[in-house]
Amino acid sequence: MTTITEIEYDSEEDEYDIGNMHILLNNIYKNDDVNEFIKILESGDFSKYIKSTTEEFLFSTLESACTNGCENIIKLILEHQFKVKKDCNPIVYAICGTFDEDKKLNIVKALLDDKRFSPNTPTTLLTVSRLETPLTAAIKYKYLDIIKLLVEREDIDMNYRNECIKISYVNGYILTPLYYACMTAKDINIINYLLNDPRVDPNIYVGNLTVFQHTCNIKLQNSDILAKISEHLYNHPRIDADKLTKVGKTIFEMICGDHVNVVKKLI
Repeated sequence: MTTITEIEYDSEEDEYDIGNMHILLNNIYKNDDVNEFIKILESGDFSKYIKSTTEEFLFSTLESACTNGCENIIKLILEHQFKVKKDCNPIVYAICGTFDEDKKLNIVKALLDDKRFSPNTPTTLLTVSRLETPLTAAIKYKYLDIIKLLVEREDIDMNYRNECIKISYVNGYILTPLYYACMTAKDINIINYLLNDPRVDPNIYVGNLTVFQHTCNIKLQNSDILAKISEHLYNHPRIDADKLTKVGKTIFEMICGDHVNVVKKLI
């Protein structure tokens, strides 16, 4: 996938040339061909078809190189100056790319060593219509080695609130890494790893509920995995199971809903 921005053309011939440039770049990404990339960069040919400066072109191709797992091209680009786009983090593209995890780990390490990129900067992924940070992306795909790499950093925000734009029952909520671990990855090992970090606040609200309350709420949808996670959180010493929801309801009242009085009589 290329990420070439601001393409403009005035004739069919220009459109054909731009198409050829796309084909050339895609082949370069496919083969991680540094020599061919250098030829385009040094010749400045891209500027004939793509309305961007060299610095803008470099960042655009960095996004594509991260998506395609081009370690050699990424290494070359990082040696240059380029214009970093706001709210766009190549680390996220690398984590979400469709290539092996060892290569992802190497690329993420290289990007994290570059001070131009933050482990907390979110980016919008077109496939999910929401913002992802490197940590939430790594949790979603269950890349434990990358999670550990990120968590080991002193500047990582373990409670980063990740705005959710359009996603079913949590529309408009602010998602945290622990929320992703419980509700998306549904992985006890990742949950425990996060809960063992004192920087994680497991009882902050995600919308009107804490993460524990969310697992109890979705438990009504007959999810065996979430039921186990809910029980695991309930028994965890760092979880405040008695905390009221943001609208002042107990977990019992939340689960029973309008039938709370009937349930009380039955028990």
